[in-house]
Amino acid sequence: MDVPVAANTLGILGALIPQIVVNARRHHATGLQPSMMMLWAWAGVPLGVYNISEGFNVALRVQPQILTALSLVTWVQCRHYQRKWTVKKSLLAAAPIALAMAGTQAGLILALRALRPMGVRWPATLMAVLSAALLAAGVLRHYWDIYTHRTVRGVSFLFVGIDAAGDVFSLASVFFQGPPPVDVLGVVIYATELLLWMGVLGAGGWYNLRPWVRRKGWLKGGRDGQEGVSAEEEEEEVPLDQSLSTGPATHHARGVVHPTCNRTLIEQATHGCAQLARIAAKQAASGPTDLLRLFFKSADAATRANISRTYDAIADECAAGGTGAVSLSCDSRHYCGPHTAEFTRANSTINLCPNYFMVMRGEKVSDCEWLGYEGFMIHEMSHAVADTEDIGYTYGLRGIAGLSREENVRHADTFAHFANAIAHKCAIDVLKAKGLVHAGGENAEGDGRPAQDGVATGQETRPTEAVPEEAPEGGTPEATPAVVPDGAPEGTPESTGKVTPSEAQEASPQETPEGHPEATSVVAAGGTSDEPPAETSTRSGGRQMCKPGRRSVRKHS
Repeated sequence: MDVPVAANTLGILGALIPQIVVNARRHHATGLQPSMMMLWAWAGVPLGVYNISEGFNVALRVQPQILTALSLVTWVQCRHYQRKWTVKKSLLAAAPIALAMAGTQAGLILALRALRPMGVRWPATLMAVLSAALLAAGVLRHYWDIYTHRTVRGVSFLFVGIDAAGDVFSLASVFFQGPPPVDVLGVVIYATELLLWMGVLGAGGWYNLRPWVRRKGWLKGGRDGQEGVSAEEEEEEVPLDQSLSTGPATHHARGVVHPTCNRTLIEQATHGCAQLARIAAKQAASGPTDLLRLFFKSADAATRANISRTYDAIADECAAGGTGAVSLSCDSRHYCGPHTAEFTRANSTINLCPNYFMVMRGEKVSDCEWLGYEGFMIHEMSHAVADTEDIGYTYGLRGIAGLSREENVRHADTFAHFANAIAHKCAIDVLKAKGLVHAGGENAEGDGRPAQDGVATGQETRPTEAVPEEAPEGGTPEATPAVVPDGAPEGTPESTGKVTPSEAQEASPQETPEGHPEATSVVAAGGTSDEPPAETSTRSGGRQMCKPGRRSVRKHS
């Protein structure tokens, strides 16, 4: 069974190296099972015992050691990227495990060599079987992740394909390595692992490839999905980006997948979000306290730790790029109105609308007052990973200023603007001049809520039931050119008929379709909005739909 064992090991080695490279390039290992890598590392121990005790050539003796080493390297990557261990801590954790493996292998080799003159052969066979069983158990561990998340994530299909090819070659070697009888044990071992890998490929075809193929065919059929897709297909799952794996939640199509959603822009958005959140996490944990006190009104140890953990969680999910616990979608579901950039649903799916990609294309560069696409992503991710709220349906620096200490640590926009202020190195006096001025946690006058642009302080703006959007004079919101707010930074496009990033902190309330159980509210980045339908609640797992654009404030008595 030496040739099949060698072939199988070579297949695994050829699969592990691309996986290590992929992890390093993505800077995350979301979905890759560390237990799988540890099982594979231990599989190299009995395999090394078998190859060395049987007196195989040097190449076959070295292969199991390389298998163990590469598996441990991948395991270290999982600790570093998933658990956020430092590289030093991860290596220190792996070192004693490697020493234990080396000692175990050396002891078993001496024992088998002592038994060989006596004609005892079954221990060597047991080593080969144990190695194959550990390799198969590692693959089987991935099935639980597929079942839990309803997608194949973490491992590249190149990884799976190369490893499966190694099993195929191993089976061929068993059949053709010599005269009959065929080594039944070898056939069982390698056929089992091959079937497990085929199952992973099949799951990838169902959960990852099938939606992608449907979307490609749907886009070719006609505009807005009216041709090229049947009504039955339209009720089935709609993919995210063409080549982006989904997270745990799939959804049913009630809208359209906008063609502006593409992998390049999504990777740019999530990478920027991850970088900015990492910086904010470090600043919150150990940086100066003046900015922290200005935004969160507290800088005690517990508050700093809580804020830092939230940013770390946001960074992890952004780094996963939609393949982690939070999935990214470009399915509008009919809620991407003329002013909507993105919204987060109750099943931890962030929907990116066409206007979000307009922000990304640089129609306005963010500054100390205006969020960029990274800030909007941090806002939405905080809803998904930390269950933050849009407290009072208030946004922007003035909204943050009017919230209490307890409210700001639960307010999504506070996290977004704090990170944005760090990125732009905003001075305290600049932030205060733009509206981040506190008065004991409340405005000096009025009802205690923050003053809003265009709403006199002291006049209450209460959420009510969602009402249809009021069209500006001269046309509908879709047909009316965007109006640049007073004081908007220079370079803002005027009269484009589009929602520009310069309007990103002011939005118009958009009607939420009645009876929708997932989207809980439609809110305005920089202003107020009407309350979502009564049957939904942010405290029961709902999420907010955050919308940059021109704000249309409704005053209610």
